[in-house]
Amino acid sequence: MKEAFTFPRGVTPYWRPLVDLYFFGMYRTVGLNATAFHIGTLVLHTASAALLGLLAFRITRSRITATLAAAMFVISPTYSTMVPWASGVTATLSGFFSIITVYLFVQWLQDG
Repeated sequence: MKEAFTFPRGVTPYWRPLVDLYFFGMYRTVGLNATAFHIGTLVLHTASAALLGLLAFRITRSRITATLAAAMFVISPTYSTMVPWASGVTATLSGFFSIITVYLFVQWLQDG
């Protein structure tokens, strides 16, 4: 657990503490249950779509546009390799936090 927050040594050049925390938490919660890992990735993907819908609504003030943006994100074939695989959670987490960042930036621009 402590190695999730230290820069990696050895084979991997990647430093991904959120991914390490995700896998640590999932493993401690559900063990090696592949269905649970798949559901976790689907929940993150769905949350990203909902956040994207909120972002689109905040920018356009149109419910139709927000709904279409979220729906297009959910059914996009771009994520066809990310969502079904447990290891694809890296891209799903990246998208989730990227959308949060853009939403907060737009909120800051609009509200000051």
